[in-house]
Amino acid sequence: LIVNVVGTNDRPVINAVDNLTLKEDSGEYTKTGSVSATDIDLPEGKSLSYSLVEHPTDRLVQTEQLSGKYGYLELDQSTGTYTYHLDNTKIQHLGSGETIVEIFTVRVTDNLGAYSDRALTVTIQGTDDKPSISSASSTMTEDTALVKGEIKVTDTDTSDTLHSVSPIQTPTSSYHDSDGHTHAVLNGTYGELDLDTHTGSYVYKLTTSDVQYLNEGQSLRENFPITLTTGNSTGSSSIVGGIAITI
Repeated sequence: LIVNVVGTNDRPVINAVDNLTLKEDSGEYTKTGSVSATDIDLPEGKSLSYSLVEHPTDRLVQTEQLSGKYGYLELDQSTGTYTYHLDNTKIQHLGSGETIVEIFTVRVTDNLGAYSDRALTVTIQGTDDKPSISSASSTMTEDTALVKGEIKVTDTDTSDTLHSVSPIQTPTSSYHDSDGHTHAVLNGTYGELDLDTHTGSYVYKLTTSDVQYLNEGQSLRENFPITLTTGNSTGSSSIVGGIAITI
């Protein structure tokens, strides 16, 4: 009795793929990992090859560099070592506690063309960016009793909202309006500022009798320093600015 055993080519086995994690504004915008694979029937002197797989709608492409939405991945096709390069400018919309994930497909191929695929994930963690004040000023004439304004805030983190606007100087008084917002009343040199610390809106009441000495073309300036805080449920940040009133 003769039994002939005919071998078949086995696929490579991917044992492990290093998933990567990077963080916004960390200063470290590249991370390196590797694919670990074996092939039980790989002939001596032959080696496995590694590639990244892109799946467009009409074709299959194997490459050593692949662009993602927030960066790109480079792969050494002979060793399976890879490096992800993060474009930090593309993730500034992330806030504290937020993450996004890039997914790439790694392919390991043997000398006869048999292959195995495995997903590689790159997790990008957000951080809280400081807000900026785009507008916080009002102008009035010497005979105007009051002027209304609102602090305009910009924040690259799309999940952040205005938390508070706090005066740096000690208020002369405070109260709560019908919406439950706290107002701080601040004395200035030429008038009084009523600041809604919840929304950043304000009313400046000028003591007109104190500025009647101004001639045409002359002006005065009041400044009320503030601390402005924005953030989301997991983190916040603050900047110092000021409300400027020009008379």
